[in-house]
Amino acid sequence: RLAPHPLGAYDSPLPIEGAPGGGLPAVYVRCTAPVYAPLVASAERARGYGWEMVDLAAGHDAMWTAPEATAALLAAEAAK
Repeated sequence: RLAPHPLGAYDSPLPIEGAPGGGLPAVYVRCTAPVYAPLVASAERARGYGWEMVDLAAGHDAMWTAPEATAALLAAEAAK
């Protein structure tokens, strides 16, 4: 059921007070095989917030191309 990203997400403002995540621990999963160039700026922004960075050797749609590795990474992060 993979579908195009809704356009409204790009032009509808989302008011957020304070840092994203509300001060909770956050992890940015960076898919690296291949790196999805449009998200490089997002990774840098997450790094600026002090979020932990974790690389996953999968493409941008990791939940489809590497479901076992994605599930294992999420389970490991949730167990921290």
